Amino acid sequence: VDSAWEKVSEKGTLVVGISVDQPPFEFYNHELQIDGFDPTLIREIGAILGLPVEMKDIAFEGLDDALSLGLVDIIISSIPVNTNSEIIAYSDIYFTGEDAVLTRLDFDGEEASSFIDLARYRIGVINRTLQHTLILKELVEPGLMLSQNLTVFQDLTTAAKELRESRIDYLFLDLVQARILANSGETQ
Repeated sequence: VDSAWEKVSEKGTLVVGISVDQPPFEFYNHELQIDGFDPTLIREIGAILGLPVEMKDIAFEGLDDALSLGLVDIIISSIPVNTNSEIIAYSDIYFTGEDAVLTRLDFDGEEASSFIDLARYRIGVINRTLQHTLILKELVEPGLMLSQNLTVFQDLTTAAKELRESRIDYLFLDLVQARILANSGETQ
């Protein structure tokens, strides 16, 4: 940690890896500037440290590698804590989310009223999220769900589009993101 801080302070800039595709946590605003909860937080941290912040938009699944390769100094992007990680030191938890499932307004299947009910449907998740890990560990690996019924997306925009176009039945994601998509009027 001390040597990492020395490198950052010598360089004079805090280089941050962020995956800008998870509103309201991180997204591009109408001026094509990186915005959201995490960018605001990291800019404030930079101000406290007296360092300008440079954000690099990196695909979510590449954030860990960018950090371990030294391409960025830190990463922030709605990252779930992995207590088994040997390469990443986590901050204190500053947000605890809840899970949700989202479906189309015109979905005509039987409603999934429990987590285990999801095993019968085509489920979409965002790669390397808590929801992705949970579906794998609790449904796919024990053989309760066919692996071909799980679709892993790289970004929320594509996942929502695939849901609207009936390529998946449910999208399993963070409650905050589900509410934003549901407010669009095309999903519930």
